[in-house]
Amino acid sequence: MKVTIGIPVFNGAEFLEAALDAACTQEWPELEILVADNASTDRSVEIAEARCRSDERVRLIRAEENRGAAWNFNRLVEQAKGEFFWWLPHDDVLEPRAVELCVQRLLANPEAVSCHPRTTYIDRTGWPIGLHSRPLQITSPSPAARLGRFLIEHSRCDGVLGLHRLAALRRTGLIRGFRGGDEILYAELAIAGVVLEEPEPLYGRRLHEGSSLQARTDEEANAWFDPASTVTFKDVGRFLATQFHRMVDEQGLTWTQARLCHLQVERWRAVRWMRLRKRQLRGTA
Repeated sequence: MKVTIGIPVFNGAEFLEAALDAACTQEWPELEILVADNASTDRSVEIAEARCRSDERVRLIRAEENRGAAWNFNRLVEQAKGEFFWWLPHDDVLEPRAVELCVQRLLANPEAVSCHPRTTYIDRTGWPIGLHSRPLQITSPSPAARLGRFLIEHSRCDGVLGLHRLAALRRTGLIRGFRGGDEILYAELAIAGVVLEEPEPLYGRRLHEGSSLQARTDEEANAWFDPASTVTFKDVGRFLATQFHRMVDEQGLTWTQARLCHLQVERWRAVRWMRLRKRQLRGTA
């Protein structure tokens, strides 16, 4: 079964070689590796073209203008030819058995739509910095219960950067072009089916100046997803709750399950408000 690893890149020459090495050295035998360059102005295209010449599994997709990260991530899904798909941003890395172990878990669990390994956060040089993703495996038979577990317990949406059944991924709205667009996708996957976790820390997510996780304003994050977006944020929680509700309405659920999902969104909004309030009170103290 073929796996497509999609590497979105914009001006990622410093790290792209490491991402390509990680993709090309996966122990899974059937691989397609797509590099989507988002109009880089550094050596990213040169690096990708050199890898295409040396490894026939690698293919480069170019763009004439930067249309934002969401568009660049999503076009990889459109171009993929594998049965499974994995997003690997240009500044992240995988351990050699990551694809193999996640494929095996999905093959053993037909009801699962996605499987991600634990994430270790690394610095610019690739050195672990002592942070790890929180465990998150979502296995309830109820779509509403799966959505609720995701909303309350997810952290940084690391699971989006895991292995997905391509057919299931294509039935979603993919990554939306605004801050939190990856959260909406992850929630949609949780409604669609079981989300598994490989307990071994096989994914390295790089924290550095310029990465998507770097602290920034809501407006800057929004522009990272889509420079042409006209979305403005007065209340991020309210905005995302509206998007979660809209996504639920698009799922074709029974009336009962849809209602339960909407209640989970409202529960998340209340929990989020309480958490933010506690942080404010601690800061004041």
